Amino acid sequence: MGPQSEVARILGRAEEKHALEQQWEKQITGGTWDRTWVDQALAKL
Repeated sequence: MGPQSEVARILGRAEEKHALEQQWEKQITGGTWDRTWVDQALAKL
C-alpha cells in the first residue's frame, strides 16, 4: 500500500480534528470550555 492509498484516511482524520478544534474555539469564545485540566496542571506547579 503506497502513500496515495492513505490520502482519504489521513484527510478524514484531519477533517475530524479540524471540526473538533472549531468546536473548542466556540466553547472558548463562549466561556463554556472546560479548563479544569489547566487549573489542575497549574496547581501542581
